[in-house]
Amino acid sequence: MHKEFLRASKYIQKVYDRLCEKISLKYGLTKLELAVLMYLEVNPDCSTARDITMNFHISKSAISQAIDVLMKKGFICGKQNENDRRYVFLELQESAKEILKESDKVNEEFRQIVSKGISEEELEAFQSTVKHMLKNIKEASKEITE
Repeated sequence: MHKEFLRASKYIQKVYDRLCEKISLKYGLTKLELAVLMYLEVNPDCSTARDITMNFHISKSAISQAIDVLMKKGFICGKQNENDRRYVFLELQESAKEILKESDKVNEEFRQIVSKGISEEELEAFQSTVKHMLKNIKEASKEITE
């Protein structure tokens, strides 16, 4: 199972990246910059650079660089927390809406590709299993880093 799972993960990522590449090229965005926009759309309440770093599990400098580019291109802006000036909340701008519409289409296309020929019951069982696996991975990750 281990090898099949890893192989499937790589193929899933490869297909998804190829679908997203069209958007990245069209708007001159890196894969990370597009991912940040998509994250902010889904997680408006977890919108600091720290939140994104923790969720993406990549370096703070890589996230900061992506955020700087997105701000310069006018796709996001930052609003300083009035209670704690160290925190800047990131907000999507109107100019990002078209990109996000296209990313929603890509996500739907991807969902159709991976769920082709699979019943709703099988999809629900799969989603439940994946949630459980993610919970296990997060717990193991905490134990390993402690």
